[in-house]
Amino acid sequence: MSRVEKIADNVLALTDVVPIDGRLSWRPPKARGFEPCNKYVVLSDERAMLFDTGYAAHGDSLVASLREVIGSRKLFIFITRIEMECIGNLGKLLDQWPGTQVVTANVVPILGLVHPKVREAHPAAIHLQMGDTLADFGFPDILINQGPIRMLGTSWPYERRSRTLMTTDFFGCDALERAVDSPLRTTSDGRPAPDAIYETLRCKFDWLDIAVMDSLLRDWRALFGATKPAAIAPIHGRIQMGEALVRDVIEDYRRALFDRAPTGRDT
Repeated sequence: MSRVEKIADNVLALTDVVPIDGRLSWRPPKARGFEPCNKYVVLSDERAMLFDTGYAAHGDSLVASLREVIGSRKLFIFITRIEMECIGNLGKLLDQWPGTQVVTANVVPILGLVHPKVREAHPAAIHLQMGDTLADFGFPDILINQGPIRMLGTSWPYERRSRTLMTTDFFGCDALERAVDSPLRTTSDGRPAPDAIYETLRCKFDWLDIAVMDSLLRDWRALFGATKPAAIAPIHGRIQMGEALVRDVIEDYRRALFDRAPTGRDT
């Protein structure tokens, strides 16, 4: 089963772990350790919203943990972006939970990515806009933001009651030393330094080397001016917990991204 971690009374992380052994393209080739692969569930009395469906390799553990966590609640699935760590088990989950409603702010026709026989047993996916909430699905405290540093139409959901910001493939540079370690970081000891953060970020966001960052910095300031997270919850990497730690981590990433001289054109 996926490891179940409590971020807040109504917010849970379902975590599986993979080795960092040179085969993960979004990590530096020489990096070692273990990477938490996180999926998130927000609960209400009668409903459960799952954010992304994880890698197909973790499908069985995800199904088992999700059944235990949500019980008889009606399941909704929010897809933050179109990559395999976000949609890898979508068809499997829809097959297990008939009638599940899929929601996204991505423009791609989500249910076109699953087998037609599975698709026909579910309502059409609902497409929202950045800035919308999930009130229509029973979660008025979840706001959909556009990630300031992103690829592929990425959204960053923010659960306002717990102040949990789900950042998909960003804020994920923090790895585990051992597979059995907790995916929750609650202290600053050993957290990645800005130089290490930038080295990891550029493995995926290679355009950072040539970007002029002015417009990205404006988006960054707008997001973190409007939200004050007490938890940062990425798909990859450790979950950052606690207002003071989160504030320091956001500053570390800001320094890694923006305290560098621009060398190219902003696109």
